[in-house]
Order: sequence, then structure tokens, then C-alpha cells
Amino acid sequence: MSNKTSPKSPQKNSRNKKTPNTREKKKAPQGLQVKLLISKALGYAILLGSLFVKIPQIIKIVRAGSVKGISFSMFFLELIGYIIGFSYGFSFKQPINTYGENLFLMIQNFVILYLIYFYTTGVNTEFMILVSLMAVGLSILASNKVPKKFLETLKGFSILIFIVSKLPQIWQNYQAGDVGQLDLFGFVLNFGGSLIRIFTTLTELKNDYITLASFIVATLLNGILVGQILYYGPYVGLFLNLLQELK
Repeated sequence: MSNKTSPKSPQKNSRNKKTPNTREKKKAPQGLQVKLLISKALGYAILLGSLFVKIPQIIKIVRAGSVKGISFSMFFLELIGYIIGFSYGFSFKQPINTYGENLFLMIQNFVILYLIYFYTTGVNTEFMILVSLMAVGLSILASNKVPKKFLETLKGFSILIFIVSKLPQIWQNYQAGDVGQLDLFGFVLNFGGSLIRIFTTLTELKNDYITLASFIVATLLNGILVGQILYYGPYVGLFLNLLQELK
């Protein structure tokens, strides 16, 4: 009898050997994950804050029973910009935390425009036509039936809209040397919100330069309005009086 042992076939270590088709999941760097998490948290904070950002302005108008110093064109053009911003984000399926505030700001601007009509000419046919046109415009733009290229063009055009919307109010404040019923709190929130939006856009919408440019412009113009409200309003005087009392 032969004592030769048959050679053992080499065993494949399937645990250690990787097949050519094996794909390893690449995880984002920890720093990037933290940055993205912060961006999303800030985005949702803005979304929540937008629920009441213009409520102080509405309350101030109602309490005064006046729209003195309030520019109709600013709130009207802002409304158009918010409609475009919401429709753009919705149609391109962007994260809701990057554009959702446009919806709430849109509603609040409608209320302010209603108050402007109420305290001036009264709520008339012109206002009803305005509301109808804005509602139709929103339903069409957010219907996903509008060409994406057209929405991109509108989004770029909205930068000009926001510039034009703020300039009459800035000029009106300068000429009058007064800010009337403009509310500081609301504009400070707008300024802070647009500043944060620059960060969230850079983090979550890296190649959306149109949206980034719109928030940069909004930050600059809101900053000017905050400065005017502080300068022309009672705040500088109150601060100086406080300093004198502390001496």
C-alpha cells in the first residue's frame, strides 16, 4: 500500500481576498459631515424663523394704524422674488431647508400688501387682481411644467428684482431722514438669515452660483436697511442717553 498522501488543494481565503467588483463605500470626511450637519440645522432654523420674521412689522403697522415710511414697491417686488425662489427650489428638488422660507415670507408679504391697501386706498379691485395674478404665477412656476432653463433665467433675474425692491426704500429713508414704521427686528432677522444662507448655499448647493449671488446681494441690501433703521430711528439716541447715565 502506498503511503503517499494526495496533495491538498489550496484553500481560498474568501474573507481576506477581495473580488475585482467589490466597491468600498466612501464616507465623507468627518469635518465635511459636521459642516453639512451644521448647514442643515441652520437651514431648518431659518425655515422656522421665517414663520414669524415679518410678524413684528405687521404688528407695528396695525398698532400705529399707519403705513408711513413703508415702500409698496419693496414688498411687492420681494413677493415676486419669493415666488421665483420657491418655484426654483421646488422644481429643482432642492432640500426644503435651502428654500422653504420663501413660502412663509411670501404669505407675510401678502399680509403687509393687504395692510398697505387697507390703510391707504382701501382693499379694492386692484388688490384682488394682484392677488389673483400672484397665485396664478406661483401655480404655473411650481407646476414642474415650466422649462428648467426658463426657471434658471428667472432666478438670475430675481437678483435684479431684489436690488430694485430695496433701493426705493433705501432712497426713501435717506430723503425723509426717517424710517417711519419700518421694524428693526424683522430686518435684523432678514440680514442674519441671508448671511446664513450664504453658508448653507456654499455647503449644500455648491454649484448654484445664481442662488449664492442672490443671497450675497440680499445680505448687502438688508445690512444697509438695518444701518438706516439704527441711524434714523430712536436707537442711537437711546444708546447715547444710556451712555450718559452710566457716566
